[in-house]
Amino acid sequence: MTILKTLTVRLDALGGAVSPETRGVFDRAISYTDGIAAQKRDIEAPGTLSPKGVTQALRDHLSRGLVGEIERHRKAVVAEAEAISQARKNLGRPKIDPSDLVGELRRQEIRRWFRDLDPLKRTPAIVERDPTVFEAVITAPAYLSGMKQDRLEQAAGFYVAQKMPEQVAALDAREEANMIAGMAVEEAIKTLRKEAGVTASELSGWLDNPTVAPGVASE
Repeated sequence: MTILKTLTVRLDALGGAVSPETRGVFDRAISYTDGIAAQKRDIEAPGTLSPKGVTQALRDHLSRGLVGEIERHRKAVVAEAEAISQARKNLGRPKIDPSDLVGELRRQEIRRWFRDLDPLKRTPAIVERDPTVFEAVITAPAYLSGMKQDRLEQAAGFYVAQKMPEQVAALDAREEANMIAGMAVEEAIKTLRKEAGVTASELSGWLDNPTVAPGVASE
């Protein structure tokens, strides 16, 4: 089974977790991978061009749209990864009413109690006690609770995983779908580099400026 078929099977297995946007990126990336090689064969078919002429003709053709499309989809995958990361950070985060002074005083009392706990008991206190502990420690800078930021984020992750398993699973599936789409885009980029005969630096410049094809070096 080819890598693209394997990716297709993996994406299909996610079912409804795949957004229309992610599915679109994936499907178009696959079409680009097939289309680049097919276009090169079409250019070669008449037999009127030298190998360098074929390469330059292919590069010029791809610059008229396909390279720009590949780069747009690559950026879409990056943007979706950032959105998923932010969604994970926001998951379970309570919204605090800044005008609720009584609530803030209660959270301050909880943080003072929390700081006096044995450090080994702080994470269990966040995960296992009622939600007011999580709310108090997660809505203030970590030092107010006596924890390092990375440990606090880890504890928050444990809390969310335990209290909101369905939402976590949905984000996991969304992340996997985006990763698969990204792999399909990378396959398209690999095919582009191979068939158009460009170096890594030429490819980078081409993706930055998709309408300008790199020239084929003369002997």
